[in-house]
Amino acid sequence: MASANLNPHVVTLGTAGGPRWWTGENAGKRAGISTAVIVGDSVYLVDAGTGVGNQLMKAGFTPANLRGIFLTHLHSDHTIDLASLAIFGMFTLPAGKAPISIIGPGDRGALPPASPRATTAPQPVFAQNPKSVIRGTLVGMSSYTVQGLMTVWAISYVVEEVGMDRTAVLNIKAIGAALTVVGIWVSSRYSDKLGRRTVMMVGILAALPIMWMLKLGQLWLFAIALFVANGIIQAFIFGPFGAFTAELFPTRIRYTGASLVYQLSSTVGAGFTPMIVAGLVLLGGGSLWIAGGVRAAAFIVAALAMRGIKEGRDADLEAEEMSH
Repeated sequence: MASANLNPHVVTLGTAGGPRWWTGENAGKRAGISTAVIVGDSVYLVDAGTGVGNQLMKAGFTPANLRGIFLTHLHSDHTIDLASLAIFGMFTLPAGKAPISIIGPGDRGALPPASPRATTAPQPVFAQNPKSVIRGTLVGMSSYTVQGLMTVWAISYVVEEVGMDRTAVLNIKAIGAALTVVGIWVSSRYSDKLGRRTVMMVGILAALPIMWMLKLGQLWLFAIALFVANGIIQAFIFGPFGAFTAELFPTRIRYTGASLVYQLSSTVGAGFTPMIVAGLVLLGGGSLWIAGGVRAAAFIVAALAMRGIKEGRDADLEAEEMSH
């Protein structure tokens, strides 16, 4: 085809730059930064800002016309709708269409290299420290189990099943949240004096009678159970937990190791507890004893895991290796 028939020209699909929503008199008038270069019936897209798919349609084109996408740089306002264009655009692509090339800056097919200031190569955390990861996660789960139990499941249980007043229960929960803040401050302070294990063990052992208090169905007992759960159990485990996890790992992997333990314990402990407890109560025909027994077993496991961890209050955090 002769070049004169290709009629190359440019269509500005969007001109709004910056990671923001346009408000006021400009609300709804400007789409995110994106430009279409038209050559014949082919479209070459430069950047994919907010609303690029709709703007492409308004200009009289579809993803079927796309021959290539160019990203000038990787700021969010230039790339934010690239994924939606790919996901929703595929429904309009004809069978057998050639792949649409995406061309941008840099190599995005591999992880960036380690910092030139790094003295050692990245090391796998779990493979070299399995006991620290497992024990730390089991201990951390005890705190997050209480969080999932008392802030989610127990609130619903005492209101829906026992018939306690919803407003009174929520007021008690608010006081419990305040006690958590105080308890974290107290436990963190005393863990530096008495040791992480000692303070956290207080929280673990205080958890055992909680389900019994809920079973009795009295508002004042629920208040005590929640205050103990938030102000002692959760707070006394969670308060020293940051220092506790850091002291589990040697310097070169400390941040990654502590983050791994934190994420695992919070996801498994808080995330699944409400569903597990609800299932165990259903299995027990409404009785809390099965759920209480399983929960007590979980805290006993946490206590045993704690006993297997060396006190880290006086540990040398600059040491290359730490024994647990």
